[in-house]
Amino acid sequence: MCSSRRGGFVSTWIAEGSDLKIVTTVEASGGKATPAGRLRALADYRFLALLTTVAVYGLIVLGGTVRSTDSGTACPDWPLCHGQVVPPFETKVMIEYSHRVVASVVGFLILGTVIWGWRRHRQNRFITRGGAAIVGLLAGQVILGGITVETETAASVVALHLSIALTLFTLLIT
Repeated sequence: MCSSRRGGFVSTWIAEGSDLKIVTTVEASGGKATPAGRLRALADYRFLALLTTVAVYGLIVLGGTVRSTDSGTACPDWPLCHGQVVPPFETKVMIEYSHRVVASVVGFLILGTVIWGWRRHRQNRFITRGGAAIVGLLAGQVILGGITVETETAASVVALHLSIALTLFTLLIT
């Protein structure tokens, strides 16, 4: 038998033969989350938000590396690269491809942060409205990433791509 406490609830895992049963009970606080539970949930959320913000910053730096090494046209198609999921191992191709892979991971981090915020802090309009704006910007950023490749890194498209990235970064900081 194993137990864990989280925000006013106790979950107990009981092994009976080859079956595992999970029993969730409400603590004596009347089903309300304890202040300590709420504080821990907020700290966990802040950690994920900080991790996501740092990852977005790293992605922006990696995007700058793609631009400064002139690797933006190394993958001529999108979302694949040279028509393959894993492209040829050439320096410029790997720089551009790494930007795409990291962008995918960061995109899921952003979505996870926003969904957690919506689920755990629904009463906080700053988090819910900010999250909605972030999801909209993320969708635009993904589409614009494809357009950047299709226009062979036209300067105006690249500038807009960077502007949206910086706006996302700013929203995540606040």
